[in-house]
Amino acid sequence: MTVATRADLATGDYNEIVTVKTNVEQTPSISISVRARVLGNLRVDPNTLNFGVVEGGQSLDGKVTVTAAKSDYAFQITKAEIDIPNLDLQIEPQATGNEVLIHISGTALTTDDSKAVANRGRMMGFLTLYTDIPSEPMLKVRAFYMLRM
Repeated sequence: MTVATRADLATGDYNEIVTVKTNVEQTPSISISVRARVLGNLRVDPNTLNFGVVEGGQSLDGKVTVTAAKSDYAFQITKAEIDIPNLDLQIEPQATGNEVLIHISGTALTTDDSKAVANRGRMMGFLTLYTDIPSEPMLKVRAFYMLRM
């Protein structure tokens, strides 16, 4: 059996169920889980930024590296945003031109902060990176931490 995707499929993770019909009376069909990851020209590591379980006001520090799939593929991160409060970003292009390091730092919310209380300490959001690559103008990285309440 061959499973194919469309040539214009966007980068990202895909999960589907393929149903195969059989000629066996006791098992007329079989469901098979198929997973695929379509890779683009840029790789993000890690693809999820988890600060873990933290205390209120604790310092947070993390990094995300964006690397070109090919060593001769130059790109830029033109802008970076994170929608979790109290976190700052610093974009550091590397000398090779095919790698960019994003530093994320700041402090966790305090346990009495209204946003922390409303979210029961589950602080979740996205790091959004904008590139100069038309085929991959935006990259998203899930970011989160759990505030010990």
